[in-house]
Amino acid sequence: MPAPRPNELYNPSNPLAIWALLLGLAGVFLSIVVVGGLLGLVAVVLGISAARRAGKQAFAVAGIITGALAIPAAVVALTVWISVIHAHWVFQSNSARQATIATISNTKTALAIFETDTGRFPTTSEGLEALLQSPPSLTTWQGPYLDKFPDDAWGRPLAYKCSGIDEPAGYDLFSVGPDGIEGTEDDILLKDTEN
Repeated sequence: MPAPRPNELYNPSNPLAIWALLLGLAGVFLSIVVVGGLLGLVAVVLGISAARRAGKQAFAVAGIITGALAIPAAVVALTVWISVIHAHWVFQSNSARQATIATISNTKTALAIFETDTGRFPTTSEGLEALLQSPPSLTTWQGPYLDKFPDDAWGRPLAYKCSGIDEPAGYDLFSVGPDGIEGTEDDILLKDTEN
């Protein structure tokens, strides 16, 4: 291809070159939201196509260059966004777990006070409701021992079993965790073995 004459560099007969430049610039500016990488890719393709035509090759080359800059910037931005979202998810997950552990701990304290007052833990059938309302057969109940029914951070009620599976004289108090299924790895379990 022969070198363009000076008046061909700015000839308005090559709109693809102008579009390549505009999309390349938009791609660079929008690369922080990842869409810029796609615009940059389109700018490169349009710039290559425009460079083969007569007129405004300078704009076509500028479109190719800015588009090529937008693509790696968008890849970096995508990596940053993924890292930020993952870090936020991990933080939220840890926060929910810690809040659930605190709820279990508070409920465990209420159960200890209930046991001190009544001489026993609530039965499985009485459940944790016995911390809020006296079971009919108890005369030494001095509660309520909690302000409200204990839910985990995912909005599910804590699970309570008395006698405990591992210690028949105690109880199991746990959350089924974020998956809502008992017996999986994400369960949060505290056992009481005191009489």
